[in-house]
Amino acid sequence: MAQLIKFAVKDLNAALLKQQHDALGLPPGGLLFAGFTAQGNALHTPNATRQVIARRTNPAGGDFEDEADPGELRYNFEPPLDAGQETILDGLLAAHDGSQLSDLQIAKQADVAAKDILIDRFQNWDSLDAAQKDAVLKNLTRLVARVIDRTASI
Repeated sequence: MAQLIKFAVKDLNAALLKQQHDALGLPPGGLLFAGFTAQGNALHTPNATRQVIARRTNPAGGDFEDEADPGELRYNFEPPLDAGQETILDGLLAAHDGSQLSDLQIAKQADVAAKDILIDRFQNWDSLDAAQKDAVLKNLTRLVARVIDRTASI
């Protein structure tokens, strides 16, 4: 597997980065946010200084420390990217806005917001008209589908 090191000294949203990566048709690959600190599940902020990211004992003797520079990304692709794909990846990293949300993150926010509304509507079911009941059932169906498959976009 070929390792490719890139730098992006800005906040990155891992979920959005993956979505954009896939949308551009880049091949699947591993990604280590080596020079970043995770801020929750998705947001990664560049470290302020070079940091040790791993310590290992070398079987031949002695210890080994792996360090990463601020904003360092380590990709692994098999087979390695060609020059055109690497240019696409560079453009993706340059254009990426870590403050934006992926489609799945937007759907998750809608699910969380819908939960409170659903609870209220079920508690007051008898006072709802037919159109409101229909809307509740549609929303509930969407939520159940997303619980079963979080990538469902209905």
